[in-house]
Amino acid sequence: MADSGARKDHLTNALSGPAQEAVKGEPHSALDLDAGVHRQKAELEKRARELSILLRIAQMAASSLESSALAQAVLNEVIQAFDAEVGAIFVRDDETGFLRMLGDFGLSPGFVQAFQAIPFDHPNALPARVARTGESLLVEDTAYLSSAVLPEFRAELPRMGLIAPLRARNSIIGTLAIGRLSDHPFTAQDLSLLTIVGQLIGVAIENAYLFARTQQQVQELSFLVDLSARLNSAYGIEETAEIALEAACALVKATQGALFLLDASRQVLQLGAHYHLPAQTVKWLQSQRLPLTTGLFQQVAEQARLVEISDATTEPRCQYAPGRTLREACYLPLQTGSRVIGILELEARLQSERVRRILYTLGDMAAVAIERARLISTLQHYADGLEAQVAARTEDLQRALARAQEADRLKSVFLSTISHELRTPLAAIKGFASTLLQEDVEWDPTTQREFLSIIERESDQLERLISQLLDISRLEAGILNIEQVACSLSEIVQGVASRLKVIARAHELQVHIPLDLPLVYADRQRIGQVLSNLVENAAKYAPPHTAIVISASAVEDQVQVSVSDQGAGIPPELRERIFDRFFRADPRDGRPGTGLGLAICQGIVEAHGGRIWVEGKPGQGSVFVFTLPIAQGPNGRGEGN
Repeated sequence: MADSGARKDHLTNALSGPAQEAVKGEPHSALDLDAGVHRQKAELEKRARELSILLRIAQMAASSLESSALAQAVLNEVIQAFDAEVGAIFVRDDETGFLRMLGDFGLSPGFVQAFQAIPFDHPNALPARVARTGESLLVEDTAYLSSAVLPEFRAELPRMGLIAPLRARNSIIGTLAIGRLSDHPFTAQDLSLLTIVGQLIGVAIENAYLFARTQQQVQELSFLVDLSARLNSAYGIEETAEIALEAACALVKATQGALFLLDASRQVLQLGAHYHLPAQTVKWLQSQRLPLTTGLFQQVAEQARLVEISDATTEPRCQYAPGRTLREACYLPLQTGSRVIGILELEARLQSERVRRILYTLGDMAAVAIERARLISTLQHYADGLEAQVAARTEDLQRALARAQEADRLKSVFLSTISHELRTPLAAIKGFASTLLQEDVEWDPTTQREFLSIIERESDQLERLISQLLDISRLEAGILNIEQVACSLSEIVQGVASRLKVIARAHELQVHIPLDLPLVYADRQRIGQVLSNLVENAAKYAPPHTAIVISASAVEDQVQVSVSDQGAGIPPELRERIFDRFFRADPRDGRPGTGLGLAICQGIVEAHGGRIWVEGKPGQGSVFVFTLPIAQGPNGRGEGN
């Protein structure tokens, strides 16, 4: 019995409240002592029940990180623990200013729908009042609230209830409300316990929200990192725009979308990418340059912010293309710094501020990527242009080097040839002069005359060679003297007729010049030199006894002169080079020449403002053609002798 009494005394000392005070003081009867023990036992059992409730709710609160499932599970446990029949958990939504129902018990779908969102500042809503004041509320009779409830829901209104704030980190995040449809009342102890439960649930729901936000942020970050990688790997403006548009449509769940690029200099928009647009609309947009004043584009560009239209009950506010009618849409400027470079048009309603924030980030990333693609395209264009210029310059240098090498070769050939050409007449002159000067030989007059004729002919040849060298030097120096006057081409031909006959003595020389041919503006001596060189060239390569023909005709404001022969002709691949200095088609054919005659002809003709070229087919002879300007009237430039 002593042990039993000791245990009883220990239990008594462990209790608190009025029962413990009753044990102290004056001695009581055995009946009073037993009553006190029973009260203490009841109180202890009540505390144990409360602790059990709190433990189960704490365990349940720690079992899930999904807010809706957590709220519903905890509410079910609270309803059972407090012998309640209906209940709801409300959580504050700071974005909208509402208390939103996160879990419910014993309420009809219609009731839940009607009270799904309660304005935080609602004067008659008890959950909102508790959320505002932070004070738990024991409602002993809800009859006075029936007038504020719709008639169809008055039967579901509990007779009495408890409402406690949900606290987390010294903030009220919502309320917990339970009720009974019967007349069985709640007590102040029930309210105190529910207040503690509200704190447990508040922390658990806040943790669930934090976890959800963390998961959401991880998903957002993953979305943006993936988008950044895709944008960085894109090649070209078109692919970059398509990636950005597809990501934006996926983010806001848009049914259609378009990305327009802005040409700031011309204030027009061009379609850069499209998403699920009708084919007719795409075709039309691709053929257009939309003025910035179209639709809402100018407002978006000037304000440089997101613009939304979401009134589905009114007429369309954006209708600018065939098949493109929008009632709900958002427009996002694509900006680099303060400069708008494009606009995203998405047919969707944005559901949250979070989506808007991500969309702004996406727009900034897309703008930077598009600008980078533009810069790369520009640099590539410049690089291609520079590469082409380098290639062209390299080709020019290679050609110049080839020409220089060829000129060097031709110069060597020319020096060899000119040495031979000069030595030949000099040898003849010296030889025959020495022969005539021999004192031991007496030459008859006929032989002397023949020797002197040879000396004269070779002297003339030597003079021609020296004249050619002087002329080519003057042409290169740009100091060839040209004295142009108005004259007749027939006069020029007559002036060199005797020389032409000597040159073409082995051929049939023909001259066909119309009597009504206009006067030409020319230097008689120099054009005579051109005719002599061309006839000499024809006589050198045309077979003997064949015709060499000089002809002329008026063509617009020029006289076109031609010298044709019946030789082998000049291959097409050599016709551009035939007028080069020192060039000879076949220097090994044994024909005399320096390769300067045609080059001199070209220089003289071009100095007159004309041009010279060669025609004909291989095997059918050559036709050398040059032009001279027609002399103007008596008061014009060609007035002359």
